[in-house]
Amino acid sequence: LESWLAHQNARFDAGAKFEWRHPLPFLWNFRGPTVYKHQERLMKVEVHCQTQFYDGKEIHILDNAPLGTVEATLE
Repeated sequence: LESWLAHQNARFDAGAKFEWRHPLPFLWNFRGPTVYKHQERLMKVEVHCQTQFYDGKEIHILDNAPLGTVEATLE
């Protein structure tokens, strides 16, 4: 993740658009709302394990456990 953050920020500094890397389908099977719109450098990545339940009408979050945070190195 540290290497990925550095690479993305180098691309941002060079004027390239952010390139989203999708997780494997069994880790994340749908996309949430878009928050980051390439307006600034990435500062950190927070990794969470979220357990959800779909009751046929809506999605309920059962657990959202933080697994870790990786800070970007500023150069």
